[in-house]
Amino acid sequence: MNETRGNPRRVLLGLGLLLLVLGAAAGMVLGGGAAPDVVKKAGDVPPLDAESPIRLRVTAADGTETTLTGTDLEGLGLWTADTRTYWPDDEGPFSGPRLRDVLAATGLDGAEAVRLTAADDYSIVIPRADWTTWPILLATRDSGRAIPVEDKGPLRVIYPRDMDAALDERVYGLRSAWMVERLAPASADAVTR
Repeated sequence: MNETRGNPRRVLLGLGLLLLVLGAAAGMVLGGGAAPDVVKKAGDVPPLDAESPIRLRVTAADGTETTLTGTDLEGLGLWTADTRTYWPDDEGPFSGPRLRDVLAATGLDGAEAVRLTAADDYSIVIPRADWTTWPILLATRDSGRAIPVEDKGPLRVIYPRDMDAALDERVYGLRSAWMVERLAPASADAVTR
């Protein structure tokens, strides 16, 4: 015989436990429960060397171009991601501005997608859903140091892979470009899949 039948306290207790379990699961799926400290505001960091090779050429929706230096980018706010990447022995921690902050500062935050192009002309298209869902970084530093070209620098895309199991999918590895030099609005039809 079911002992909870007719006993409102046990029914409420059972429902409460069920809601607690479902709430915890929902928090993990939304990136709030499993790894809340994967990306956090960076502490005091010395400024980049004035000779830093970081240059990001941004094309606005109207076609005008602006070039941002590493100092300009870090001036938008420095965040640190303590996360795995998609390559062995490449775990950071990585620091740099969030992509969403770069887009807001350059008037591209309303774009449906953006194209990032590397020095070797490799290009990727990241959909708006990515930068509004996860705190993607444009990393200027690895373990506190400017990233040299031979280590996938000086500017690279870092998805917070340890924040959400969905980021283990291959497509996010493809979107994790390095040696990034250019940023421009793109069509959602061109998204890297």
